[in-house]
Amino acid sequence: MLSATFHSVRSFWKTLLLAAIGLTWFGQPSPAEDKPVKPINLSPPPIAGDKSVKYDYDIVYVRIARDGHKPKVWAQAGVPLQMNPGADLMLLHPDGSEEVLVPAGKGSVTDPMVSFDGQSVYYSHFEDLSKFTHGMAPTSADIFKIHVPTRKIVRLTNGGFSPNTGVADWDLSNPPSGSGKQPPAGKTSAPYPVCNM
Repeated sequence: MLSATFHSVRSFWKTLLLAAIGLTWFGQPSPAEDKPVKPINLSPPPIAGDKSVKYDYDIVYVRIARDGHKPKVWAQAGVPLQMNPGADLMLLHPDGSEEVLVPAGKGSVTDPMVSFDGQSVYYSHFEDLSKFTHGMAPTSADIFKIHVPTRKIVRLTNGGFSPNTGVADWDLSNPPSGSGKQPPAGKTSAPYPVCNM
């Protein structure tokens, strides 16, 4: 029994040593990996300058200003209620010129989707992101549609809070965006707003 244990411990250390030698040998960078990495060009030439690209349509995108090297937070599936303010809905024309379709205001635009006929853009707009509550959006987000040729905007949802009174005794005086105050004894409130994304 003792002999078997000794052999398995010895086998374990032998395997570990061979693995370390393999990592040391194969983990060495090749001469090609020693070359310095070229910096990323943050001012690419306009797409209209490349005659090999047949580009005759507008592109819709969301633009947010850089703030040095501070990371930007984007609303996404894992953390949908966190977003930095100031993201505008933009239109990029084939000649390289840009146009603001929907300004962010105090909030941010996110999730643009172009309609099948290419005439409208659906998007979600956070109303006000000037202050975060519990690390989440302090106000609701709603879905809008902009008809690009006319610039007419239609609001499709209203992020009002409609609690199911059969589930809990809600404190209706405490808004769902969270005022920071505790609800009265025996009542509850939601610490986040309703966000339609």
